[in-house]
Amino acid sequence: MRDDLRIKDLTAQSIGQMVELTAILETVEISKTHENKDFAQIVLRDKEHTITGNIWDIDDDGKSFLNKLKQKVVLVNGLVKIYKEVEELRITSINPSDEPISIFVKTAPYASNDMAKQLVKYINLINNNDYKTIINALVQAYSNQLLTSKATTENNHDYYGGLLYHIVCVTRNSIKLCQDYPIVNQDLLIAASIIQGFSAIVKKEPELLTESQLLTDKVVEISVKGGLDYQSENMVLLRHLLAESTDNTLEIPESIILKAAVHVDSQMDVYNQAKEISKERAMPIKLYDLNSKEIYSNND
Repeated sequence: MRDDLRIKDLTAQSIGQMVELTAILETVEISKTHENKDFAQIVLRDKEHTITGNIWDIDDDGKSFLNKLKQKVVLVNGLVKIYKEVEELRITSINPSDEPISIFVKTAPYASNDMAKQLVKYINLINNNDYKTIINALVQAYSNQLLTSKATTENNHDYYGGLLYHIVCVTRNSIKLCQDYPIVNQDLLIAASIIQGFSAIVKKEPELLTESQLLTDKVVEISVKGGLDYQSENMVLLRHLLAESTDNTLEIPESIILKAAVHVDSQMDVYNQAKEISKERAMPIKLYDLNSKEIYSNND
């Protein structure tokens, strides 16, 4: 067996061989064979490559185990085969790996666990129990995605842990701005700063709804399940702040700060990513997300 491999190490000579491969388990999909038996189709990836794999005759415990491994580094043993002219793995075993995830994908500047702890601190600043109930329900429902997901499929925060990093940064920006304007309701602003990020992972059903509509619907759903009054003033203001409102006749101070906090964070992340590939003290590229402006890198 060839061991300690990366996806890029697989060659034509690997076909028909047993290999030991380390990669990130990106997706898991459960399907049925012609004999109506369950099997798992998975996608493994690293920074530049992907490969699919199959795990046959999987039981409920195996499905649960795989779901816990999603978006984590795994050690896979399997047979390299060709299916429809594409390499794939017939997997015999899959287990967690101690390899750091940053080896395989671009990651947020801080570890997910550290950002999660900071998020808890921000949640604890909120005094409104209804807002806390909504946030805690979202965190519990989407805990794995929150730690691992990208914030968008566009340019900003498009990396492992990007969503949580975006939420933490927006909330931090909002709190700082809030301190200078006593008129702002801090509970409302912090709650909206945290919840707005979940629009990236709330399940898109029905597809005709926008992300903000899905998110406000989710807030109502959690409110009803938790016995909260979703028609109270506090909850109406929260839903208004989260919505992409077409009614420009109503403006609240919290929305001004939230929009500014989100905009600054998104634009700075685009700039920081572009700066990594630009030359020192040069303006080599134009960025669509920065209004097609060239950026200047003043690295020391």
